[in-house]
Amino acid sequence: MEKDNEKQEFQKDKQSEIKIIDLVDVFKAIWNGKLLILVMMILFGAVGPIRNYVDFVPSYRTSVWIQIPQYASKQTVNTVLNTARGDIYRDTCKIKNIDPDKNIVTVSTKLLENSYVIIVSYEGTEPELIKEFSDIHKELYVRGINPYINQEIIVSAQLKALEAGITIQTEDVEKNVLVSEAKIIKDSAVPTVVVNQPEWVVNSIKYALAGGVLGCGLCVLRYLYKLFCF
Repeated sequence: MEKDNEKQEFQKDKQSEIKIIDLVDVFKAIWNGKLLILVMMILFGAVGPIRNYVDFVPSYRTSVWIQIPQYASKQTVNTVLNTARGDIYRDTCKIKNIDPDKNIVTVSTKLLENSYVIIVSYEGTEPELIKEFSDIHKELYVRGINPYINQEIIVSAQLKALEAGITIQTEDVEKNVLVSEAKIIKDSAVPTVVVNQPEWVVNSIKYALAGGVLGCGLCVLRYLYKLFCF
C-alpha cells in the first residue's frame, strides 16, 4: 500500500515538472513584444538602403546597329543573329581577357526601311572596356556574316543558271549579280548613362521582414526561457 502511494506521489511530482508549450501563450508573448519587433523591423529596414549603396555596381551599355541587305530572308537574318553570341563572341572575349559567361552581348532585330537591322548591345561595369570590346566584336561580326548573307543570292543565281543549262562559278556570280553587304548605320560610343538601378524599396522590405522574423524569434526565446528556467 505504501509503495503504491509512493508511486502515485512520484508520478504527480513528475507530471508537475513537465511544462507544456501553449501556442496561445506563444502568440501572447509575440504580441507583448510587438514594440521590440517594430524596432527590429525599422533597424533592419534602414540597413537595406545602406547595403544597396555599398554593394551597388553601376552598369553601362552601348550598341551597334547593323543593317542587313533587303534581299536577305528572315531565316538568314535569324542565323546571322545567333552568330553574334557564338565563336565571334568567344574570340572577342579571348582577345580582351573577359569571361564569356558574363553575357556582355545581347542581340535583337527590328525592321527599318524594308530591311532588317541587327542591334548588338554591349553591357558591363567598365565603360572604356565595353567600347573597346564593341569595336573588336562588331568588326569580326560584320566581316563574318557578309559571306553568309550573300551566299543565299549567289546560290539562287546559280540555280537559275542551271535551269537554263548554264554552269557559272561563284566568282562570276559575284561579278554579274548585284550583291550588297551588311553595314554599320549606328556605331557604338563610350557609354556614360547607368542602365541599372539599385532596388531600394524591395531590399528595404526584405530587410525589414527579416528584422520582424528575428524580433518574433527573440520574443519566443524569451517566453521559453521564462517557461523552462523559472
